[in-house]
Amino acid sequence: MEHNSLNSIGKIVLKYLGKDLDYFFTPDTIISFNKNYKGLFSSSIENFNKSNYVFFNEVKNIAELIVNVAEKEIKDSRFLDFLIVLSQSLIDLGNYYLPENLLRRVIKISSELGDLDFAANAYLNLGILFYRQAYWKKSLNYLTEAKRLFENERFEEGVIKSLNTMGAIAGEKGEFTKAEHYLTECLNMLDNNSQNNLLANVVDNNGIIHLAKSNYDVALSEFNRAKAMFILLHNKVNLAYVLYNIGLTFLFKEDFSSAINEFSNSSSVSLEAENVRILNLNLSAKANVYASLNDFDQSFAFLNKSMDLSTAINDRLTIADLYKIKGILNKKLKKKKKAEKYFLTSLKLNKELENKFNYFETMFELGLLYKEWKKNDLAKENLTKAFNYKLKIGAENASKEIEHELKGL
Repeated sequence: MEHNSLNSIGKIVLKYLGKDLDYFFTPDTIISFNKNYKGLFSSSIENFNKSNYVFFNEVKNIAELIVNVAEKEIKDSRFLDFLIVLSQSLIDLGNYYLPENLLRRVIKISSELGDLDFAANAYLNLGILFYRQAYWKKSLNYLTEAKRLFENERFEEGVIKSLNTMGAIAGEKGEFTKAEHYLTECLNMLDNNSQNNLLANVVDNNGIIHLAKSNYDVALSEFNRAKAMFILLHNKVNLAYVLYNIGLTFLFKEDFSSAINEFSNSSSVSLEAENVRILNLNLSAKANVYASLNDFDQSFAFLNKSMDLSTAINDRLTIADLYKIKGILNKKLKKKKKAEKYFLTSLKLNKELENKFNYFETMFELGLLYKEWKKNDLAKENLTKAFNYKLKIGAENASKEIEHELKGL
């Protein structure tokens, strides 16, 4: 039988059940699985095929079989630990429905056993699961409960993880003062001279805040510091994410060659780590870079692949951003009405997602469209709102750029 390629889940099954993952496949299903796996986790954009997205359903089916076997062979706390670790792997693979059910099950069983440690970790991972899908209120509710339980158990690492994710949510929503408050709380509990994943994650998130404020040199310094720690700690998932953030910084600095290089590096590491979410972020980012370079064919190719994958894994933030990129592409192609439609769709989605930063980024692009279209009142209205937001968050360089565009309106 051809050996299947799903390393992350395979390692979990071997550790907890002492079985090879092939145990759960028939000869026919493993051929289909490997075909879709290789199509999805490919370094070449040409190898992506929409039919490969059946992979997500195949993973769910295999995981359900694994859980059924584990139920009979693993008992008590080890079974709860298994469910949490499996859920984390499935979340990385872009599968959210099954992990949600597994984590709720952990909470129920651990409550019956009176083991709050497992309940706290389940609440934390539910918070992360909903954070990945931009369901902020649900995520914060679970993270708050996780933090409370970790505090009761005096487990500082869990408290830091909860606060750090709360800070990441505040950052995604463009609430940078709140994000800085959460990250400061984390840093106060950490040894700034240590080399660990907790500190590296906080440093990475701090870099994201500086990136949003257009403090590019500080952001790069923070990202490179986090990168060095992730390499030392062999943390491929977080390394892939920080490489993506470095690429974004170069994109904002309009160093497009360096941006493409970092996004490619991030894609390679995310493929090794089997992390669909970060792989998708890089597809979207490359669509943005190629739009900036007026390479429309490449941009649309990456954009369409990312839109398909975003829909498959319910990446709502990226979908909203892709509509903004569609607007930019159509503006460049002089299709003003289409561009306006896509910008307005992006605004609507970002408003629903409470994503202030991306909302006003899109408003800035819409203002530029109206300026080019000679609709000066609309241009002034949108650019002024974007300008006021950038001033509010302390993004001085971005404020100056918008101020320049406002001249003459």
